[in-house]
Amino acid sequence: MSNATDAEFSTIKNFQLYYMPILITTGLIGNSLSIVVFCKTKLKKLSSAYYLTALAISDNVFLCSLFTIWLEIFEVDVYNRDGFCHVFTYANDVAFFLSVWLVAAFTFERFIVVKYPFLGRTLCTRERAKVIILVLVIVSLTFYSTKFFFKCNVYIEVFSNIFFCVDIIVTSLIPVTLVIFLNIFIIKTILTLSGTRKALTQQSNTENCNKNVMRSQNKITKMLLVISTVFLVSAFPNYIFVMYYIYLYQAGLEAHLVSFTLPKWCEIIFYTTFCINFFVYCLSGEDFRSALCGIFKKKGQRKGQETQALQGI
Repeated sequence: MSNATDAEFSTIKNFQLYYMPILITTGLIGNSLSIVVFCKTKLKKLSSAYYLTALAISDNVFLCSLFTIWLEIFEVDVYNRDGFCHVFTYANDVAFFLSVWLVAAFTFERFIVVKYPFLGRTLCTRERAKVIILVLVIVSLTFYSTKFFFKCNVYIEVFSNIFFCVDIIVTSLIPVTLVIFLNIFIIKTILTLSGTRKALTQQSNTENCNKNVMRSQNKITKMLLVISTVFLVSAFPNYIFVMYYIYLYQAGLEAHLVSFTLPKWCEIIFYTTFCINFFVYCLSGEDFRSALCGIFKKKGQRKGQETQALQGI
């Protein structure tokens, strides 16, 4: 390995040494707060809250499995111990699958709501969201369950060509392509309908009520659109290099140095997706900010009341 190669990998290793624990800690805290907001506030009435709660849980599972990989920097090889390899690999793959497909699921739901609002009231319900999440969980648990039937190294040797390609198609090609086209359709539909909705300025109470409903839906659509766009921006570079690796493998070609270092940076950027959603909610979701502030206000009021009670004793 050349000095340039050593320097590149040393830079990546040093960056991961400090960045990964920050990413994991921030992500676990942020995702946990998101779960509380979506489960304990008025937002729990929304079907999208179920998708985002499930997304936060799967992201936390992925971050926990990522922690075991980070420990290898200190030569703490938990990942490759007997039994642990299967569990961590399984949890990592299932969480990754769910995180990607949950983004695709709520993006598709938002497309239905925007494009076909009357149909959306029937199809996009909390009950249906629960069913879709359950189906995704069952599919992911079943799809990756074969890993328990082989030793980790043997599994990689036997299935590296077939299963890896299928896995890439299922967790990258299909959902990323789906989210791209759905986002394009959503933006196009919003722009088309914006002129029509401006005409709804009559003074009747019914129309004013409809305007409030549309305004609320627009807030949700904006936040979910930003989330799916952030996912695409962070995932797409990594996805391109994965496809590039498949091409090199099939063609029997050797990867250049850039093929080892640049994809690693893209992978690190992609990992950031699993910790950033909380901040995206805060920046783009007015209702989320309001609900989050409401939780802290209630806790502050409760502590104040407990202090007054203790002082009165």
